[in-house]
Amino acid sequence: MEPKQKLIDLLKSKKASEIRQAITLNKTLNLLTVNEIFKIVYNKYDWNKEGGNWVLLEEYPKHSTWKKITTISLQKYGLKSLPSSIENLTNLQTLILRDNFLTTLPKEIGNLKNLRLISLMGNQEMNHLPKEIGKLRNLEKLNLKGTDLTLDDVPKSLHSVVRF
Repeated sequence: MEPKQKLIDLLKSKKASEIRQAITLNKTLNLLTVNEIFKIVYNKYDWNKEGGNWVLLEEYPKHSTWKKITTISLQKYGLKSLPSSIENLTNLQTLILRDNFLTTLPKEIGNLKNLRLISLMGNQEMNHLPKEIGKLRNLEKLNLKGTDLTLDDVPKSLHSVVRF
């Protein structure tokens, strides 16, 4: 059996130990994206493109697998909001949320101390950033191109990393 099919079969098993094994295998072989894994494992909890629903993250916010995620890329998913439980992604370094319908970020974003890049590009309705975003001392790039935000909307501590 080819590695990708073995991985898919493990993920479909719905058994926690086999899912952990599959995610470890995927990390080694880099065969599936996080979104593909979500779709296979939690089909009924797949990202809801219509309502910007993060049911999966809300349902399993403290699962050990979440803590290992370093990159999330959800481009053109129709997201309208992010859950406060995003703070449980403690190793998150890259958050790409391009071309959605976000108007703000949850204040808990400020707890993601490892975050280095946030791309909000193309969220045309984005008109507010929580002040807690100023706590992100490791942030190297904040892409706000195509949003309603101006430099005045960004904490002064982040002015050097903002891209419009």
